[in-house]
Amino acid sequence: MARLIVDAVSQESKSIHDDSFVLLLFASVSHSETGAPVKGLTAEHFRVCSPLGAVFEMNILGSQEVDWEPTDTDAAGCYSLRIARKWAHTGELSEWNKLEAACLGLQFRLPSADGTVHMGQTTLRQDCPAR
Repeated sequence: MARLIVDAVSQESKSIHDDSFVLLLFASVSHSETGAPVKGLTAEHFRVCSPLGAVFEMNILGSQEVDWEPTDTDAAGCYSLRIARKWAHTGELSEWNKLEAACLGLQFRLPSADGTVHMGQTTLRQDCPAR
């Protein structure tokens, strides 16, 4: 198993994002040995957890890899992630309250051809913006 470095921060901004059912995170994934970016990932490679897991089910709705500027021709190994939560007892989407902060765990898992799983994880505190 290879160790991967995962780092994530809030991507929330009132000016570009106004969906109260989705939190935006920005994550970087790189190899610990070389620092090289891990490219070509999808939402299925990421998992999310929360200390509120008994109340809410957290879901990664999608991911998008960004490219290095200015030419936008080389994938950066950085990803925009969209996180939604549902009430555990009803399955209905829950709005993120502008007065709350969410503590999340984010894990990346990449299976290799030999069956080994390469992984890394981080935690973050996400302050919900005023909506």
